[in-house]
Amino acid sequence: MNIVINAKLKDFLQKNKFEKVFLIRGKRAGLYMFPKKEWLQMGKKLRQQLGSKAASDLLDTLIKGTNEIDLKKHGFMRIPIPAYLVKWSGLKKNVVGVCCPEMITFFPDKSCLPENKGSPLIIEGIVS
Repeated sequence: MNIVINAKLKDFLQKNKFEKVFLIRGKRAGLYMFPKKEWLQMGKKLRQQLGSKAASDLLDTLIKGTNEIDLKKHGFMRIPIPAYLVKWSGLKKNVVGVCCPEMITFFPDKSCLPENKGSPLIIEGIVS
């Protein structure tokens, strides 16, 4: 399954350097997508804050559950989603994305959107 990238999302991805990205399970339903640089910085900060070997091992387990995707390789036309993430996310035919420079959150529909504090870019798209 893929999220089809429309012109509005493509412009956002290229402007904010979302070329290589990490796609992970969202907190509730949905998916989070981070640019590689942001994802690696978050991992480094967490390791420093956690400190202990057990906490670091837990972080390594979480990181292994992510999928690195090269959007440039796909021509910024689609975001491939592994089957287990499709099942978790609840994505069917439509998708709503909340876009911030450091991440994008994809939801199955507008009813899943959190209360908006600020003005992130909201995109609507399709899943094929």
